Amino acid sequence: MIVTFASTKKRHDKILVTEATGILGSAVIETLLKKIPSNQISIITRKEGKRTEFDSKGFNTFLGDYATISSLEQVMLGVDAVLLISSGDQEDRMQEDRNGKEVTLKRLVIQ
Repeated sequence: MIVTFASTKKRHDKILVTEATGILGSAVIETLLKKIPSNQISIITRKEGKRTEFDSKGFNTFLGDYATISSLEQVMLGVDAVLLISSGDQEDRMQEDRNGKEVTLKRLVIQ
């Protein structure tokens, strides 16, 4: 997988990455950190320990569940792009994808 992220000297886009603790999410975070600072990356997690861990590294980390629209709406405030990495079984993935699409964004990438 190739992840590209365009930015300028004056402005960095803010991106939300879901499932950041998984194999794909971790690889995406590592790649993004080569292009943008951690404070431009938002992460949503269901585990308080992971939220604390990511916060300590400078990420914008939120406790929540992206399977629910209310969690997504709060996290996506001020975000320019989302990499929505689905979790769970096929039915869960479809609902998570629908929820991500329902929230207004400039760009939405579904993996």
